[in-house]
Amino acid sequence: MHGLLAKVLAYRATQSLAIIMMDSHETGRGVASALSDSRTPGLKPTLQCITLRQPDGKLRPYHELDAETEALVAQALQHQHHVLLIMIDQSKTGLIAPSLACVLGLKQRYGDRLTILVDACQLRLSPDTLSSYLKQNFFVAITGSKFLTGPAFFGRIINTRSLCTLAESQPLAEYLS
Repeated sequence: MHGLLAKVLAYRATQSLAIIMMDSHETGRGVASALSDSRTPGLKPTLQCITLRQPDGKLRPYHELDAETEALVAQALQHQHHVLLIMIDQSKTGLIAPSLACVLGLKQRYGDRLTILVDACQLRLSPDTLSSYLKQNFFVAITGSKFLTGPAFFGRIINTRSLCTLAESQPLAEYLS
């Protein structure tokens, strides 16, 4: 799922795609590899993961996580990349990162140069929270987890617009395999 959105964005971007995600240990096992899949010629995005925990397992302070996120986004945009920022809402261990204030500030500052994907695959968020993400025009990834009780390996990316809109009138078939 995450990889599909990355491929569509990479294909549509007039510049290269930089993906910034929170620690892959807090998400599904295959997220980082799906995002950095290099089977599509010419569409290999850069991928940077932000470590959420200190070596002793304690959560890094949020001001550090937010500062690192802001620096990586600014650096990628300075190098003329389109940025896909993957925020986690309710990770495997219940984390939300980076902070919503950080993400909203970045989106306000950089507008369409930044795409936000909320990894809500555990679907532990309230309907109000989901609604607020969609009102911000964020993409939200959900899976058939124990909370949604969907079939195994079921997944969706939801948004007020569709991936089809992003990819409209583009011959994407070869890039989406």
